Order: sequence, then C-alpha cells, then structure tokens
Amino acid sequence: MTAILFSRTDKVRDSEVDMHRGVNNSIYLQYLQHARHEFLRSAGVDIDIHVPVVMEAHIKYQAFLTANDSYRVDIRVTRERLTWHFLSDIVNVGTGKIAVSSDLHVVFFKDKRPSRDEVLKV
Repeated sequence: MTAILFSRTDKVRDSEVDMHRGVNNSIYLQYLQHARHEFLRSAGVDIDIHVPVVMEAHIKYQAFLTANDSYRVDIRVTRERLTWHFLSDIVNVGTGKIAVSSDLHVVFFKDKRPSRDEVLKV
C-alpha cells in the first residue's frame, strides 16, 4: 500500500445531513474533492493551469457519518500513464471506522487537452 501523502480533518455540518441525521452520499464526494484540491495546492499544483478532471470514480460506502462527527480524509496517490489514482479514505475520527473508501481516476488537463506533465512527485 502506498503512503498517505495528505490528511485533512473537518467536522460534519448540520446542513450536510438528511432527515435521519446521516451524511448524504453526494456530500462525501464534496469532502473528497475539497481534500484533493487542498492537497494539490499544498503540493504546489496550480489547478487553474493543470485542471484535475475525475474520469472515473469507484466508491465504497462502509459506515455513516452523522451531524457533528469529526472526520479525516487521507489521500494516497499512484499513477498509471495519464491517469492519477487518488486513493482516499474518509475516516470517522471518533470511532476510527472508515466511512468511505474511494479510487478516483483523475486526468490533468492543460490547455483543454490531457497533460502528460509530471504534475506530482509520487
């Protein structure tokens, strides 16, 4: 398994839960996107020049987060030709349980074309 390159901790907001107080599945995708963009910026990637586009998403929902839960997004990255695999887990900080595991296939675009640039050092 590859090493975790980035972690980001946050808290579930009341506006992100449904009437059963659970986080809606689409919100987890927002958590993953936000953490991925923060990671890229922290690694010096200008996402306005090298635009990350999710081409494919594999997501496994394993446990629910609820209102006021603290969670952590852990990111690992591998590369296969043009495709960068962002292997991310969303972990409930309080319980240590993985809420979501994902493998997001990302291609960086530059000048509206897929880029072969070495955007990240992995």
